[in-house]
Amino acid sequence: MMRAIYDDDRLVALTLGAAVALFLLPLTLQPTAFPFAPGAEYSDALIAHLSSARFLHRSVVQWGQIPLWNPTVLSGIPFAADPLSGLWYPPFWALALIPEAVIMNVVLWAHLCFGGYGMYRLLRNEGLGGLAGLCGALAFAGMPKLVGHVGLGHLSLVAAVSWSPWVLLAVRRSVEGLQHDHWLRRFVLLGILLGVTFVADPRWFVPLFITAVAYGGWRWLTGAEAKTRAWPRLAGGGVATIVGMAAVGAGLASPFGEFILQTTRAGMTTSAANVFALPPERLIGLIVPIRGGWAEWMISMGSVSLVAAAAGVGGSWKRSAFWLILFLGATVLALGDRTPVGQLVSWIPGAGLIRVPARWLFVSGMGMAVLAANGVDAFRQEFDAARVGRATLAAVLVAGVILLTSIGLGVMAGVSASAAGSGLLALLTLAIFFLAGRRRWPAWTLPLLPALLVVELSWIDISLIQPRPATSLAAGRAIADSLSGLGEGQRAFSPSYSVPQEAAAEVGLEMADGVHPLQLTDYVDFMAAAVGFDPGEYSVTLPPFPSGDPSVDWGPEIDASALGLLAVSRVVSAFPVDAEGLQVEPPVTDRLVYANTAARPRAWIESAAGGEAAGWRPVDSLEWTPNHVRIVAQGPGTLVLSDPMYPGWHADLDGRRVEVSTSHGILRSVEMRAGSHEVRFVFTPVSLFAGLGASLAAAAIGVALWRRP
Repeated sequence: MMRAIYDDDRLVALTLGAAVALFLLPLTLQPTAFPFAPGAEYSDALIAHLSSARFLHRSVVQWGQIPLWNPTVLSGIPFAADPLSGLWYPPFWALALIPEAVIMNVVLWAHLCFGGYGMYRLLRNEGLGGLAGLCGALAFAGMPKLVGHVGLGHLSLVAAVSWSPWVLLAVRRSVEGLQHDHWLRRFVLLGILLGVTFVADPRWFVPLFITAVAYGGWRWLTGAEAKTRAWPRLAGGGVATIVGMAAVGAGLASPFGEFILQTTRAGMTTSAANVFALPPERLIGLIVPIRGGWAEWMISMGSVSLVAAAAGVGGSWKRSAFWLILFLGATVLALGDRTPVGQLVSWIPGAGLIRVPARWLFVSGMGMAVLAANGVDAFRQEFDAARVGRATLAAVLVAGVILLTSIGLGVMAGVSASAAGSGLLALLTLAIFFLAGRRRWPAWTLPLLPALLVVELSWIDISLIQPRPATSLAAGRAIADSLSGLGEGQRAFSPSYSVPQEAAAEVGLEMADGVHPLQLTDYVDFMAAAVGFDPGEYSVTLPPFPSGDPSVDWGPEIDASALGLLAVSRVVSAFPVDAEGLQVEPPVTDRLVYANTAARPRAWIESAAGGEAAGWRPVDSLEWTPNHVRIVAQGPGTLVLSDPMYPGWHADLDGRRVEVSTSHGILRSVEMRAGSHEVRFVFTPVSLFAGLGASLAAAAIGVALWRRP
């Protein structure tokens, strides 16, 4: 009966759904709350994903257009080129349709279930039994590293990682199917899956692609049909994979590539990228999990998985070799430049773009999940006693290490709960393997392992998520509401992140500051001079916060006139700001509000003398949507729009295409002769349409390859 359950796909899917609900128990109990990490004040679930979803929703409902440009943060950045916009990944459209916490939590739950089921299918294709497949699926779906990123609010990253087992399954089927009919279809499908992963989150694409290539090479070299496989077919499969990737990902890849070259991320050094590399002392977490720890450095998979993985290596070296090498290699890469391998990687051009080496721990977790499944499979009744003996011995050795380490840490460091729990679960796992290995009730002992896995992983995972109800965010919403009545086209700025991005997006308030990993270099330089910070170090926040706490006074030196060029009419701060041109207004909640007397309108006309206060005048009218700005103004002079210059913005003057110039270092402008004129700024980025064209062409080629015998 139990074997039938493990071999029934529908029951496995239901089991995974229930288990993931336990892994996400804090959110399961509070489905209308947003995911936060324990003690965190901020979550990317709101800052990046909810704010983008709300803007996309507003753009479609209010203006009836898919936004290509996003003016809500940093005075404007490209939206279609932004991988965090959710525009290119259909599952995120549900959040844009209904931008609420419950939809976000359902999307997260569904992706973890999907990833776990993908691991189950991969393991079954690896030849493992249903019980082993279920254990591996649970180990992957409940991976503390993965669930921890749910707490950090990394919605797109969790989604992308969840596709990983499916990509590896497609790799296996592609390599093994080289001699079959319709072999090109398998490679096209592999490319499509890689493309989907890319549009979900490009940050995960590089580690996954490297892992997929390594797995494909291993399957090629060790497969039973290796001697009969033809290199031309493998090369053709590689081309078909690229076609599949382009069909799905080119629409984002082209504008994203253009975008990233314009940002501070392009100049980020490898030393800055390695700030979040895994510290060597954190490796102890592999043996004794650190509950409530920071997800970026979360390496633990739990004692049950670790003991089972040891049994897998001991039971069958041939079956486990690749996954052990993968686990060890990814762990080394997670340490960043603290190892010779990491130092060597830092010499690769573009390596600095991968900012967090510790995310290789996702690959480590996948390797550990497969090894754990191999360990469970080693105790199937049909296997020989020698294999079972080797697996048991390896499990005993690792369980002993866990037990001794747990006792030592419990005595010396005082982490008694984690240490005691880790040691106890290691002993229980060992006892199950011992009884199964002695052929004493294996049909009743081995099925206890999935339950044990769920108990331990839930125990770790629930410490990594601290839900926060929407009502707790009322203060930020109140501030945004108070500023929503600013004049048309006016912006706000906060040196202390006092106006949360998601609240600003909800009320349609545009901000000159913001949090985003991709910031236009020219804009950062302009704001550094206008606000008074050092632009030399990479930061995801603008302005940077030296202490890490935005509410701490970092001594901004604000130039009200410079902010005025960005149509900033209000400054909101958690601490006093003293600058010429700023006038105190009544505070909102506990935040100080200042009116900027030097604020310009959204667009104005400058005389030939330049931008002095006496040398500019307002335009007659302005109509704005994300992709289009229409202005009626009287010349002569320079029409200046207080939006950042970016490739793809074009201008028509009275129906004729004219050159768009740069004013004040970053702003878009057009020269006008005397008389009344209509100027239209339209965002039509060549990179976007070139990418869409490439995607359509690749799709046509992919269809042709799909139809080939």
